[in-house]
Amino acid sequence: MSTETIVAYGCALIAVLFFGSNFVPVKKYETSDGVFFQFVMCLGIFVTGSVVNAVRDFPDFQPLAMLGGFLWCTGNMLSVPVIKLIGLSLGLLIWGTTNMLMGWSSGTFGFFGLDKHTPDDVPLNYAGVAVAVISLSLYTLIRPNAVKEDDGDEVGESSAGVEGGLKAPILRRNGNSNPDLNRMFNHYVQDDHASLSGATPRLLAVDPYMKKSTSVGNRLSTLGAEPTKLTTLEEELAEDGEGFIDALPRHQKRYLGVAMAIVAGIFFGTNFDPPQYLMDHGHTQQALDYVYSHFCGIFLTSTIYFLIYCYAKKEPIINKELILPAFVSGVMWAIADTAWFYANSKLSMQVAFPIITSGPGFVAAMWGMCVFGENQGRRNQIVIACAFVLTVASDVMIGLSSPP
Repeated sequence: MSTETIVAYGCALIAVLFFGSNFVPVKKYETSDGVFFQFVMCLGIFVTGSVVNAVRDFPDFQPLAMLGGFLWCTGNMLSVPVIKLIGLSLGLLIWGTTNMLMGWSSGTFGFFGLDKHTPDDVPLNYAGVAVAVISLSLYTLIRPNAVKEDDGDEVGESSAGVEGGLKAPILRRNGNSNPDLNRMFNHYVQDDHASLSGATPRLLAVDPYMKKSTSVGNRLSTLGAEPTKLTTLEEELAEDGEGFIDALPRHQKRYLGVAMAIVAGIFFGTNFDPPQYLMDHGHTQQALDYVYSHFCGIFLTSTIYFLIYCYAKKEPIINKELILPAFVSGVMWAIADTAWFYANSKLSMQVAFPIITSGPGFVAAMWGMCVFGENQGRRNQIVIACAFVLTVASDVMIGLSSPP
């Protein structure tokens, strides 16, 4: 195995670690509807790309590579309504699987004018991809830490709060409680805004019940001393947060959410195709020379979406405390993506894509379990362990199918 190949696998590992960790800096900060968060995150991406550009001695700018940045940023924007429509677990499964399959098939079958790269061992490669899909689907089986309920409307301490190392009050309601809503209220009280698990409804920017964050936040902050009925808060927040998506019938939400998740996955899975097309058609073969152009596309697209948001929203939600954590999150994402560029060029997309897209879920789950008290319980630990074993197995199979 050559030194370049070893470095490429090392870059794939770096990408997995940083993609699985880049939400950690913003875990304790309110991201609201997520548009401002994405804008600052993309600023961090752009700055990192500028550093890479300087290190590479300012290679020629490639406008076509910006298209890849547009595709990724648009897919990222679509993920917000997808999670609101069909939930985080199903959304992640659909767009994550579509992302993997699109990136893998683009390199394997030569979609969109790319060079075709047939694995040396086709059955082993296909089997590895299938195992990677199964490992991704296992993360949907992770259950959030349970919140115990009793017969009364009250605020009290729950074993979930102790088990997770959190001492904030736990909200409880009578039998017709909405568990997802209760968990979101609890996380709000605990200043815990970003999940590192695929099975809980509090990933960045998907908190439809926190539209009135100032007034409700002030009331929630006093719940430890003044018990209150969640029914009143639920009705008030639901009425305030009603919009086009909320008004759709349940079956229409599901169809629309699944369709948008597939489109987001296609955008994610094809965002490397424009720079790969340039490399396959006579431009520089140095993958890192396309990073800056690609990241410029991300930042330009994010800026346009943010300006449209500011115009449409009239009063855009901007959290100044989020600026530094979101910027750091963007830098971490950019490091991962830069490493992915190198891995693609040395390992090929049909090898790098399944490896890099299947690994971050395990890293994020371990952050949640070992550091933030999420994913507790024997069942969750078994699911995570099985997902890890399958991920490693798929990576080995895919690597062996196309030896360097």
